[in-house]
Amino acid sequence: MWHPIGTENFDVRLELAVIVDGRVEWRMEPCRRVIGGWVHCDTHEFVPRRPTHWRISENASQKGRGPFPEITGLPQGPHPEP
Repeated sequence: MWHPIGTENFDVRLELAVIVDGRVEWRMEPCRRVIGGWVHCDTHEFVPRRPTHWRISENASQKGRGPFPEITGLPQGPHPEP
């Protein structure tokens, strides 16, 4: 099932699409949301189009495979006021 862009999570493998009048006109996977746009999970290249919809990729069990290792040991809860 396709979902509108803006409701996705960061660093999750997703399939992206441009859907116009109920028809998929462009599709790419696996991609992940990053600050500033979208990148392809395997090549780390920015996605050249602005997708309108997303759905979970068939390989969603894998993380987005970003260029940075997972950060562990961060404090939980809200950040202190500056």
